[in-house]
Amino acid sequence: MTVKELKAYLDKYPDGEEIRFIVADIKNRIGWPNYQIGIIGITDASAPVICLELHDSKPFDEAMIRAVEEDEKKAEVWKNHFRERFDKVN
Repeated sequence: MTVKELKAYLDKYPDGEEIRFIVADIKNRIGWPNYQIGIIGITDASAPVICLELHDSKPFDEAMIRAVEEDEKKAEVWKNHFRERFDKVN
């Protein structure tokens, strides 16, 4: 994501709106809700850097697990689709 893209995304929200983060380890089905994430802006880097300090994770609930599993199935279908197309070309 570029700075321009991030600014365009953030421009959709009021200036006073709090930014929320969600971090997820999809493979292990755990996540860090916003209140378990520390946010640090690195101001002396050569590029924009935001550091996310992760505290206590939480296991995914059943709804989140189902959503991830559905997404994984869809991704597998697309992966196979492109693999078949690539194999036809080669």
